[in-house]
Amino acid sequence: MNLTTTMKQHLTRDSIVDMLTRYELYYQISLGNFVLETLQDYDETLAKLKELNLQVPVDTALMNIVEIVKLHCLKDNFDEKLEYHLRSCSILHALKDFINTDKELLNSEDYKEDKTKAIVADTYFQETMKVQMESDYNFVYNHYDLMITDEVITKIHTNIG
Repeated sequence: MNLTTTMKQHLTRDSIVDMLTRYELYYQISLGNFVLETLQDYDETLAKLKELNLQVPVDTALMNIVEIVKLHCLKDNFDEKLEYHLRSCSILHALKDFINTDKELLNSEDYKEDKTKAIVADTYFQETMKVQMESDYNFVYNHYDLMITDEVITKIHTNIG
């Protein structure tokens, strides 16, 4: 099978809604954790998250998801590694946005290096974060399920070939 056909098989409406949901949750949960780690106070964390007001633009998330599938879908272990690639891409995206937006963050380069190592080693997203993801999954999924139409899927498929 060629790349275009394989990508279209992996980028169905259901799979895109699911991957967008997971991308969004990995991003937001990790972002909250980054802020909490640096402030060490729950109330300050909530205020900082509101101040930063970081969101994942849907088109950016879609572009990243398509790129993940493009880079990895022809590999033998794609299905096994897809979750890792989606998680690491999304969390790195959150880390980059956090560091670039929070001008009060001290030692940002050291923080970025430390967190990047944990993300790449797949040790960053802890059990409590997974529980939060499971808890919020249906709500976020329903949001994207309404947003992603067959028209959007057709455009994605047209753009990949």
